Amino acid sequence: MKVLIVAKTKMSDRICVGAITIEGKFIRLLTNDGNNQPEGTKYAVRQVWDLEFDKKIGTKPPHIEDVLVRHKIYKRTLAKEERIIDIISKLNTPIVEGNLCIAFDNKLKWTQKGSGYINNEGIPAHSVCFWKPDKDLILEKENEKVYYVYKNSNYFYHIRYKGLEEEIELIPNGTLIRLSLARWWNNDDSDREDRCYLQLSGWYDL
Repeated sequence: MKVLIVAKTKMSDRICVGAITIEGKFIRLLTNDGNNQPEGTKYAVRQVWDLEFDKKIGTKPPHIEDVLVRHKIYKRTLAKEERIIDIISKLNTPIVEGNLCIAFDNKLKWTQKGSGYINNEGIPAHSVCFWKPDKDLILEKENEKVYYVYKNSNYFYHIRYKGLEEEIELIPNGTLIRLSLARWWNNDDSDREDRCYLQLSGWYDL
């Protein structure tokens, strides 16, 4: 099946690679043994690959997009004039538009510092989505961590940026953005609930 690579994010010493299929569905490309891709992976955003894969069994929702890649053939890289938004529109891939809070089936919760997450009280149907914000996103750095800030009324939402592309100072409203939910995590504290935190994987067509 032909797929388009749409995201690469850093995860410890591995790379999480996201794609969409020719059917317009989100997938996450794991190795044959179920791991994220190595740092030297040949996958790159805007590449088209022909893959043979199996759905990974037993992954806890919402990370239903995981697939085990059995065989891959590089086909081509999109030309500069080819826009991601045009491709996913033709594939009928859903796009969330407007307020950030409606992403992930309205199940996002927020910390006092403005970080988004989901917990076991409300699990969305997926862990990835495309989003077109109704406001600009502003770059902010804190202790070597990179965030994009979305302001709604008097509340500031901080979205951790985990993509590999160099950050930019401002992502204009209406830009196509890929959001994702990190893996379940509880900071090794048994008294704290497991959470999947919201992160920003990348932007397109700027």
